[in-house]
Amino acid sequence: LHYPLRRQRQMCIRDRFWNEYFATRVNEVKCRRLKSEPQLFLHEPSGGLLAVHADDLIMTAPDDVLESLWKELEQRFRIKRTGCIREGQWQKYLGREWTRLPSGFAVRATPAYYDLICAGVGLQQGKAVGTPFPSGTDTADAQPLSAEEVPRFRAAVGRLLWLVPCRPDLAYIVKEVARATSKPTQADMRIIKRIVRYLRGTSELALTLQRSREAIPHQVQGVADASWGTLPLAPGAQRDRRSTTGVSVWLEGWLLTHFSRTQQSVVQSTCEAELVGLSAAAVEAKFAKSVLDELNYANVTVHLATDSSSVIDLLFKRGFGRLRHLEVRQLWLQDEIRELSLIHISEPTRLRRIS
Repeated sequence: LHYPLRRQRQMCIRDRFWNEYFATRVNEVKCRRLKSEPQLFLHEPSGGLLAVHADDLIMTAPDDVLESLWKELEQRFRIKRTGCIREGQWQKYLGREWTRLPSGFAVRATPAYYDLICAGVGLQQGKAVGTPFPSGTDTADAQPLSAEEVPRFRAAVGRLLWLVPCRPDLAYIVKEVARATSKPTQADMRIIKRIVRYLRGTSELALTLQRSREAIPHQVQGVADASWGTLPLAPGAQRDRRSTTGVSVWLEGWLLTHFSRTQQSVVQSTCEAELVGLSAAAVEAKFAKSVLDELNYANVTVHLATDSSSVIDLLFKRGFGRLRHLEVRQLWLQDEIRELSLIHISEPTRLRRIS
């Protein structure tokens, strides 16, 4: 055990030195590393952006600056260019494919990745279905998987989790089935196969990223919802009564991030579950605001959306009200509202327009 831990520590130190070395060299070409997001660099003369993931780079800048910036970087590093993201063709970056649209971008998983998922569970020729959610008969068998099937199940879950960022429609169902990785059952495997059959009919879908014409300039929007005391999909799963949080964060109609998560504690009411979900959305939205502030965006505002009127009433008050079992840290949004840095809405039409 000592050798792997020592090796892991050496790799962490090596990666840390590489990151600092890279930041120092790109600073020579006037690319400043952001404090809020160390993987993002701002080319201050032109406003161009350089994103770094390990040793993979992607850069955007005005056409008259982009080529010269690449040449300056090539003088300092050995760089292999793989191409530009253009309209009408798919360009691979970090395992996903990207293409340019007239008003934005589209991203998708590669067809080969979908084939890998199908082959992993033996459904190369499976029949497609219209939804990823199982029926009652799909979750009726609580028998544990055999020792040979467990690695296949866990591999399928890992591949689906990697797929979720560009497939928001899978966020909840994959989150739920991933909770069974410690002791998967036959019902859990049936849910996996149901998801894979759904992917067979939707593998051509791509996530579109573009600005909305109705969006308010320089406004970050966080949309949150919660399901109180979510029941597990499979009968053999632990019924811990923990709620589910769903969050999406947008910038002028452009999706920045989304997730579906199981809340860490058991809450006692729908209001409390919605409050936890809205707090998660506020955290992600404020992080996006911090990045935009460092990118010299002017007058960035944060707008939070929830359909829970009880949460809105609670946040515009002082103290716990009737929810006396809450912790003080859960009321930080009350202070944010008094500082007028966050605005909350509950109109359903507005929620539909944002999402």
